[in-house]
Amino acid sequence: MMMRVCWCTIHVNDMEKSKKFYGDILGMKLEKTFSPVPERTIAFFKGDDDGAEIELISDSEGISSAEERISIGFMVDDLESMMQKLKNSGVEILRGPLTLGKDTYCIFVKDPNGIEIQIVEDKGSQN
Repeated sequence: MMMRVCWCTIHVNDMEKSKKFYGDILGMKLEKTFSPVPERTIAFFKGDDDGAEIELISDSEGISSAEERISIGFMVDDLESMMQKLKNSGVEILRGPLTLGKDTYCIFVKDPNGIEIQIVEDKGSQN
């Protein structure tokens, strides 16, 4: 099963400073900013047309450890098959499947180092 990195998520302390760093200093393009709930802001940056995105999340939850500050998102063609493979391999699904949008679904697992991995299927992009 092919997987590609779709984004790396970083929980930030200061969204405006982080946006300036990734946008103005590193030269990445701000793709979108939104607030799914009042206490959370999410911003996506992209370096080029084919590369993975950087997702910045600022919220009031107070992230403290490095394992909680970063996660990596992988895109798959078939989330159900991946869930079965994870189950057969003894990997616990922490959350999900969750609906991210009309045709986008995801689950969360942890790698052996404690880093959170988000596995995403976007059925809308498969058409």
